[in-house]
Parts: sequence; C-alpha cells; structure tokens
Amino acid sequence: MTGWMSLISPPAEAESANLPRLLRSATTGGRWPKVIALSPDGRQIAVSNWLSHDVSIMDSDTLLHERRVIPGGVTPRGLAFTSDGASLLATFYDSGEIMRVDTASWTSVATAETSGSPRHIVVDGLNEFAYVSDMALGAVWVYDLAADKVTNQIPVWYNANTIDLTPDGEYLYVSTRGPNNPKGYAWRSLENGRVYVIRTDNRTVIEVIIGGNQPTGLDVSPDGRLLAFSNFQDDTVEVYAIDAE
Repeated sequence: MTGWMSLISPPAEAESANLPRLLRSATTGGRWPKVIALSPDGRQIAVSNWLSHDVSIMDSDTLLHERRVIPGGVTPRGLAFTSDGASLLATFYDSGEIMRVDTASWTSVATAETSGSPRHIVVDGLNEFAYVSDMALGAVWVYDLAADKVTNQIPVWYNANTIDLTPDGEYLYVSTRGPNNPKGYAWRSLENGRVYVIRTDNRTVIEVIIGGNQPTGLDVSPDGRLLAFSNFQDDTVEVYAIDAE
C-alpha cells in the first residue's frame, strides 16, 4: 500500500470552532509515511517513508510527487531542512545513520554512523549543529554540519523521543518515555517519564521535569515562552511556562 497525505482547512461555516475540512489527498510514492518537513521557502515537503526506506519530495501547493530520494539507510524517520534550504538531514532508525542530502542534486553527501536508533532531528538557526534523539541509547547526538560528523553524545534517559530547540537555540528540550513495561511499550510504564532541559553551549543537562506516563510529543512555542508535551499513556498534555533569564 502506497502512503498518502491530506491537506485540510477550516470550513467557512465552522471557522469559530476551528474545525478542519479535507481539501485534497495525495500519494507520497512510498510506504508508511512517517515524518513531514517543510522546506524554508515553503515550496516543498519532504516525507520519510518508513517501509520503502526512502524520502518523498512533494510540491507543497499541489501535493504532486516530484521525486523519490533514496539516501541508502533503513527505516528513515526524522527529517529537518537547514534554514538556507541547501541540505535535508534524515535519521534512519534501524540502520542507525544520520545523513545529509544536498537539495540541489537530491543525493546523499555525508553519513554519520551511530550505534543506536536515531529518531527525531532538529537544526539550529545558524546551521552549525543538528540534535538527534536516540531511543535505543537514551541519548541525544550532536551532529556538526561543517564537519559532517557526530561530535557529542548527551546521555538522558530511556526511550528519548521528541526534541525541540528554543527560538534562540540556547536550550534543547527532550522527552523521554522511560523504561518500557515488560509486556511492551503499548502498556503503561512502571515509572513515569521525564523531560530533559539541555544547555546547548556546554551540552549539559540543567533540569529534569517529571512528566506523566510516557511523555512523547513535545513542542516549544514560536516565542519561546511555553513548553508543551503529551503523556502517551495518560491521554494528557502538559503545558509549562518557560521563564526568561
């Protein structure tokens, strides 16, 4: 089965309720689409396809499939464009690589090997470093874009998941689900998860927030004033105020 994606918008009669309506759907050209990244100019969408081991590039306006990028890793997941649009970074969960794709040629130009399962990736605004969560190792990798190599591994906790930078790039927030239940991750963890706060200048953990059961989704607001994360097994979302220094 080929993956697909949809574009939605609120209907005119229900704008006050902010309810979406389906505008159109499109096939990605791959199987099991996982993560979507929008190019900085807003013209293209990159979609990682978990089972076909490739990345689809689509027109963001028409949703037409433009090309299939095959960087060479197994089970691509996290995607992030550099702010200049020159590179697309991808993580490969099962084969453990972080790859950089040149968007002029759409070919892989650099690969950094890890010994784990890289999941989510974000790039700082200066295009100097990318940060990658690793579920298998409970860590965050620091990828140097100029050198095209991993320079640091920051230990956090079990099942490091979603990550996000504050707008100024000074702090990285990391959700960690905690240890899996012996019956499997679909069961409640025996211990609540945590959200880690990391200073990016010295790569150190400065605070740990105790979350609910299996914190997973996480986001910092565009103004850097709020942190929100979901607790997978609690069916809840927690919102924190971020104090300015």
